[in-house]
Amino acid sequence: MNPIFETIQDSNRYYAFKDNISNIASFLKLDTVINFTALSKFYINILNNPKSSFGKNFWKEFAIQNQKIKKFKGKIINYKFKIVLKRVREMKRITDPSSNFWFNPRCDKCHKITWPDEIVQLQLNDSGQQFCNCKIVKCKTKRDFLKSKYQNNIEYYKFKRRVLIKQLRENNAKIDDAIERKKEFDNMPSFKSLLLILENLKENAHYKSTRSQSQRLYLEVKKLFQKEKYERPNINYKAPPENETNDDLEL
Repeated sequence: MNPIFETIQDSNRYYAFKDNISNIASFLKLDTVINFTALSKFYINILNNPKSSFGKNFWKEFAIQNQKIKKFKGKIINYKFKIVLKRVREMKRITDPSSNFWFNPRCDKCHKITWPDEIVQLQLNDSGQQFCNCKIVKCKTKRDFLKSKYQNNIEYYKFKRRVLIKQLRENNAKIDDAIERKKEFDNMPSFKSLLLILENLKENAHYKSTRSQSQRLYLEVKKLFQKEKYERPNINYKAPPENETNDDLEL
């Protein structure tokens, strides 16, 4: 049986919500559902009423579609409880003391190390000189500590990312420069092809000055051409003394 509303607006909101419950449940966050003030207190009462079929259907749809909770065959399953149970387990896993971190908070009252949430023999056996012995401590919680720790990690890796991006840009610039340098070599003709031109100029150029310049450039290019050969003379070669035999050289 559907409820009776005082205004058409309230009725429209109710049926719009009811008719699209599956779609709405797919997008709502758990915190939004827990503090459901988007429409009115009327809906909070319906969702929290254990006898409301509308509320049961909503929590079922929300749990299966949004919270990835499997669908049970039984009709007495409380999906709202299943959601809370899953969230508690996730929160315990996140703040599990066996996680990979070392939590040594200091009490803001005595400024000594304390472990108020766990039994630690070091603190129990201490006379109060090294560890906190306050009856009520004031110190960071594991949640605060981990939030701060991961925030510091975020800042550190953001900084590291900026450094790496800068290095990457510098490397890209060096790659671009190397590509341009290689293009220069790819487009550069061989000295051998220039020798043929210069040989013709030094013999057949119209003016004597041109023939002289071509002769000098020809000799320079000839030396450069020799340097490009895989097999070429070694200018640092020293001939062995004439009295040394081949057998002596091998020794």
